[in-house]
Amino acid sequence: SRFPEALASLEQALKLDPANTDLQAKLEAIREKKRTQDEIGNLLAEAEASRNRGDLTGALTVLEKALRLDQDNTKLRATYTEYAKQAKLAEQQGQIREMLGNARQEVSSRRFTAAIEILREVSKLDPSHPEVESLLNTAVSGQEQERRRKLLEQIQAQVENCLLADDYDRATELINRAVEQLPTEPSLLQLKT
Repeated sequence: SRFPEALASLEQALKLDPANTDLQAKLEAIREKKRTQDEIGNLLAEAEASRNRGDLTGALTVLEKALRLDQDNTKLRATYTEYAKQAKLAEQQGQIREMLGNARQEVSSRRFTAAIEILREVSKLDPSHPEVESLLNTAVSGQEQERRRKLLEQIQAQVENCLLADDYDRATELINRAVEQLPTEPSLLQLKT
């Protein structure tokens, strides 16, 4: 900042020509610019302190106040853009944490389809998030187990109905078809023998 030099030069010139209104106006204009720059410097420091505390919203508010003082200041605009980018990223990370928590809750409540949908949304926001793949594998595996369990219950109920109706051929046919669908299912292999 060259304000001290400019102020000193103008004050010196005014001592030589105290009645010069042009010099007085320039001196006042320079003083005003210096006050503005000092204010902006203080606001920048305040914004940085807010950011360092993790308060990006507060930092952006302070920077907006500084930008109202000097909209053409490239350093201010660049700082504002950077902080806004950081704030958006922090908000997105918070959203991802919340969504992952919801997905974990859905998995633990055995609502695997809902968990998978949430995890696909997280993947859109952050495709490389390390926790997504693991949770997705757990949810898909749980969904598959749930599908198998329901299928087995359905088959067992149908077989029991056939046996109660003394329709042994139909029961055998149902078991054989089920073994084709789930060849490694121990309960079906047991029924077959």
